[in-house]
Order: sequence, then C-alpha cells, then structure tokens
Amino acid sequence: MEKKPGKQNFLRYNNLNHVFKSDKLKIVKGTGVKYEKGFNGNNEDNNLVISKYTKLNHLEKSVRNSSFYFNNALEWLDPFELLFYRPNVTIDGQENVSIFASCFACNDIDNEEGFWQIWSKGEKEPIVRVTYNVNKLLSTLNDHADNLYNYYLAGMEYKSRESILKEKCENQQFTSIDDYLNKLCLKRNAYKYENELRLFVKTESNINNIDSHIVINNISYNNGVITEITLPPAEPFGNNNPAKDKMKEYQECLNSLTKQRIESLIKDGLLNCKINQSALYCINIKKRTYTF
Repeated sequence: MEKKPGKQNFLRYNNLNHVFKSDKLKIVKGTGVKYEKGFNGNNEDNNLVISKYTKLNHLEKSVRNSSFYFNNALEWLDPFELLFYRPNVTIDGQENVSIFASCFACNDIDNEEGFWQIWSKGEKEPIVRVTYNVNKLLSTLNDHADNLYNYYLAGMEYKSRESILKEKCENQQFTSIDDYLNKLCLKRNAYKYENELRLFVKTESNINNIDSHIVINNISYNNGVITEITLPPAEPFGNNNPAKDKMKEYQECLNSLTKQRIESLIKDGLLNCKINQSALYCINIKKRTYTF
C-alpha cells in the first residue's frame, strides 16, 4: 500500500520489541541516529545530536532515583499542540490509551544562545544541557518496558497555523497509533528553530489529567546513556563594565557550584560522562565547548 505523503509511519527499532521509530528517521547500526532526507530540512549525512535543556535538580532527581521521566502532554505550552490530545483515547479497539512524552532538541548548536536564554529566564535553579546516546537510552528503556509500555521516536512536523487547524475536526477519531502520534507531532512553524524530536511512551492504563508523569524505574546512568553535560556559557574576558563583570563573576560562581554537584553524582558512581562548558561567547577558540 502506498504511503500517504507527509505522514510518518512507525517501525520497530532493530530488535527492540517495545521501541518504534518514525520511518522519516534513518537509524544506522554503529553510527547512531541520522537524518533522513526531508526531515526538518536536513539531508541524511547530518548526524543527529539529541539533547535536553533541564534544571539541574531535575537531572539529580532522575540520576539518584535511577528513573526516566515522561511528561504529560498537558504541560505543553502551545495550545495548538493540544488540539488533538486526549488523556485517554480508544484507538483501533484499544481502550484507555495514554501518551506521555520526553522532548529533545536536535542539532541545536546553531540555536544554542536562544535555548540558554529561554530556559534560564526567571530560573533560580541552574540549567544544564544533557546529551544522550540515543541507542543506549532506547535499549535501556526497552529492557524496562515490562510489557506495559511502548516507545515511539519521531521528529516534529512543522506547519502553518492554518494547516494544523484544517486537520482538526469535531469528534475526531484516530484509526491507529500512527495516526494519533502524527497529530501529536504537529507544531507551528514559529517553533521550527527548535528542531524538536519527541520520544513518546504509550500505556493502556486509565490516566487522570492530574497524573503529570510516567516514570520508568531502575534506569542506570553510569553506562553511557548520558554522554556529556554542558554548563551555560560564561564570558571568559573582562568587559570594563562593572555590571557585566559582576554578571560574569556570578555565572562563573554558579557554574563552579553546578560542576561540583555533577561531580558528586560521578563520584557516587551514579553517572559517567564528560562535563563541559559552552564556549558560545569565547572569541579566541574554535570549539563549541571546552572541558574543565
């Protein structure tokens, strides 16, 4: 049967029984995840880097509790992303199907400054960028699915507001999980800079609106699931401006304390990864990050 244009189908990921990937993503054994042609405007030679900007205390909670968290879609901020969402939905005879998601930025380096500013705005808790080994993450989640969960990996489909509204109809029914996830992957062009990839988890239990997370337990983070943690950029040069110098001093102090908290996780044997700092504002080096 010929595939409908613009739709993504979900295929089993290698030998992982509980993990499915969009057929718009090309996953090559030994080289990780790569872009398929047409996925967010990139060609298939570009490596896919998956990272998450998150509060440091959220990272610490996940690592110390050996847990991976999927958020309720009701936490998404854009109302257009919730046009098709149902807390519990019947799909092809399956009742009480619930979807939660973990969101990542892909190849975010060109938009790095914007991400740091957006995530850090108004936050007192330090923000870090966590980079994942996709294959190890999916394999680990698959090992702990316990026949209760299926995972689906997909890139967002960016469209105009008008195009998204045209796909909405009254008393909408979904013919398959692929159909439902395709709707949940629709996002307005205004957010295209995010180049977002989502990892969905599907469960067939009755979920209430107040349930904010699905938690997968017994996840080990000391085996390379997390490859590196990057601290926010700090200007390494003076500005001869008292206000900017004070801000620089504060950021450097905050990053030092953040580094100590991450090193504590490594020292306790809970995490095994590199710690970098963004070199976004460094004018005398070519690297994107530098290692302490």
